[in-house]
Amino acid sequence: MTFPEPDFAPHLAARARSRDARAASAADALRQIPDGARVVVPPLSGTPVALCAALDELRGGWGGLELACGSLLERIAP
Repeated sequence: MTFPEPDFAPHLAARARSRDARAASAADALRQIPDGARVVVPPLSGTPVALCAALDELRGGWGGLELACGSLLERIAP
């Protein structure tokens, strides 16, 4: 027995713009973090290694950030 593909569109909020318009580089996204913010880094296999490397490259842009994380499988840049 097969079921039709569900249509969730009527239940979703209207978007102001497409997802493509919201695409940004890691550096652009990280620049949105305010000074003094707490950044939560997901642990284990969910660790965003590329984002952590970009955060390390941009670290001069903040006076202080708090990084919170659990067990990590590898050392992250910051």
